[in-house]
Amino acid sequence: PTAASDGWLCIMATRLMVSLIDDQEENYCKPTVEIPEGEEPDEDADLGQSFADREIMITQLFWFTMLWTCGACTDAEGRLFVCDIARACMDNKKDLLKKFNFVADFTKVDITGGGSMPQAPRKGLLHDLFIDAEDGAKWKP
Repeated sequence: PTAASDGWLCIMATRLMVSLIDDQEENYCKPTVEIPEGEEPDEDADLGQSFADREIMITQLFWFTMLWTCGACTDAEGRLFVCDIARACMDNKKDLLKKFNFVADFTKVDITGGGSMPQAPRKGLLHDLFIDAEDGAKWKP
């Protein structure tokens, strides 16, 4: 494991999250394209994402960012620990967070757009997965 300060982790998390949101190759986050009233969209036009879809994507990118920011500076055993912490936060299992004594306090923020969060797989390391921009922000191998 590599020692890292809280400030360094925050800076790296912010940089990774911004780069994923702004990424033009994977297109994780796309603005909604408004079609003027009375006009028909082109068949091939990319209409972007709805607010609900973008909110889900940003939430999933947040978990991916936390996973890689905290888990990148550790070994295999540490990655398993970080995966357990991430899953506990995603599932709002505060008893596990107290058991691990890693997160001082955590309050889950619910999404407001009406979408449904794809669940992270229960088995295996989350580090072996990616967020699929084309399939509803699902975790994929």
